[in-house]
Amino acid sequence: NEVARGGGDFMLSRLLTVFTRRRILVALLVIVSLCVLAAYRGYLRAEHGTYPLVLRIDAAILNEFTKKTVDERRPLDEVIYGTHAVGQTHITGTVSSVLRPNTTEALFAIVFQGQAVTKTTGMHEPAVVYSHSVCDFACTRHVTFDPRAGFVPVGEIEVVTNTRLIYDGFAATQQFGHRIIERVAERRALADVEQFRRRADLDNQRGLRAGFEQCSTEQLAEANRRIDIVRVVNRFLDRASPLQLCAKSSDDCVHIGVGYDALKYAEMLELPSQRQQAAPLEVWVSLAILGAPVTALLPESRTLLPESLQAKILEKLSIPTAAPDASLHVGLENGWLVLELPVPKLRAAENSVTAAR
Repeated sequence: NEVARGGGDFMLSRLLTVFTRRRILVALLVIVSLCVLAAYRGYLRAEHGTYPLVLRIDAAILNEFTKKTVDERRPLDEVIYGTHAVGQTHITGTVSSVLRPNTTEALFAIVFQGQAVTKTTGMHEPAVVYSHSVCDFACTRHVTFDPRAGFVPVGEIEVVTNTRLIYDGFAATQQFGHRIIERVAERRALADVEQFRRRADLDNQRGLRAGFEQCSTEQLAEANRRIDIVRVVNRFLDRASPLQLCAKSSDDCVHIGVGYDALKYAEMLELPSQRQQAAPLEVWVSLAILGAPVTALLPESRTLLPESLQAKILEKLSIPTAAPDASLHVGLENGWLVLELPVPKLRAAENSVTAAR
């Protein structure tokens, strides 16, 4: 019995030892996993210096792709409160961009300001009403920058109008009793002038909003196609990773810091030092994200790089040196590689719209 009891105690002791070892091993694995997770979270929370990519976009570029002179005529043929109105609307104005100073966003606005003059002949048997309206307007569309999509509109289009309606005269479609018809038509028209003015104002707002939306959408698409800043962002930052922005805009330019969304960067309080002759479109690349093949080519301290060295750097970066009407330059500034990107200019004909519809 004592032998059997001793054997049982030995087996129980061995089982407890094995079980304890497994528990200790599992506990160690849990502790190691928690430490790795904590270290990774700390890595994400820690500041990783400045944003690795900073874009500087001059106001002149934005205005280059948005400025436009509008001189357009549109026919009018509709029934308004039972009156068949036929005439023409003449729209004149200018489209331009306005930078919105902001400490947290890269905001600018496309603004269309001008005047729409509509002349109509209203037929409501047996009366004829001659009138014209003058509408002063201002249309605004706010635009921001998305690192994966380029310039994109935000919010609704704002349309502010001030329409004045003036009656130019009254007539009759028949000779018999034409004086009475004209007086009755004038009296009714003057009584309902505010109703017709509001209707004309709403029609102006609808037409201006639709036309301006189409025009500004085409302008933004053209700007994104010609500037192609998204291609440069994708070249230096993995296109599959979410990105974050830290942007500032002033009266003359926009600065945009771009980095990975999972990391925390220091606030972009100080921008890269402004050079004496800044290019209209610059990309400042931190040397920390450049590979060894590129950094090995860079001199220790030299702002102006020889053309042969610039060509080698661009070749390593897989950025073409040829441009339709401008060349790409490379510089070195206090730990930043500065790329001056070419911006194709618009033809003069593209900056005006003259149409008779």
